[in-house]
Amino acid sequence: MLIHFYNAGVEDAEVFNPFLPILPLESPGIAVNIELVSAVLRSLAPKKLKNRNWSQALGELAFSKREFPRAMKFYMETLISNSHYFLKTFEKDDRLIHRMIKCSSELGNHVTGTILCQLIDGCDYSGAFRSLEERNNNNDAMDGLYPYLWDVTVLEYAVTMHAKKGDYSRKKKALDTINNLEINTNNNDEILLEAASYRRNIFLRKMAAFFL
Repeated sequence: MLIHFYNAGVEDAEVFNPFLPILPLESPGIAVNIELVSAVLRSLAPKKLKNRNWSQALGELAFSKREFPRAMKFYMETLISNSHYFLKTFEKDDRLIHRMIKCSSELGNHVTGTILCQLIDGCDYSGAFRSLEERNNNNDAMDGLYPYLWDVTVLEYAVTMHAKKGDYSRKKKALDTINNLEINTNNNDEILLEAASYRRNIFLRKMAAFFL
């Protein structure tokens, strides 16, 4: 109900309620004290035991308020809560990953966004290519993160992009990653999935260390 009030009180808000389907955004006809609702939601959340649903709800709340670092903190807690710190496969949630990509873009972490695009079912290629092309306010390690890419199509795009721009050192980093035998497209699916899982989990642990 509190999440419903928040959605009703904030224009264009769509805070995802992990306990129920997304509630409608129409106003219930009462004035809503947004800060009070936010404070109550935070106070109700468990303080010690991390809970996926609460973490995701608080992440959505922070996202709706454009508090992107805080949103990323809770989104990372959401992923960690059911994966034993990425030691096992976590439950796929494309909506949550899209939120994380948006946060990364707003924070200027564009290559991070590219890597996260690989987590979308089927890979969000248009989003990945757009993030690779972005050079304004870039705050992450850029091509230093290429070793965490595992989708060869994304890497080939990076090679072509850097070649056109004359960024030959970055082109070489992308090529070096493509040349890793474990992501060779001639490998069987089991090897490719294992390589993707290894890169994904290492990268997400690094993200967790940064945001938590």
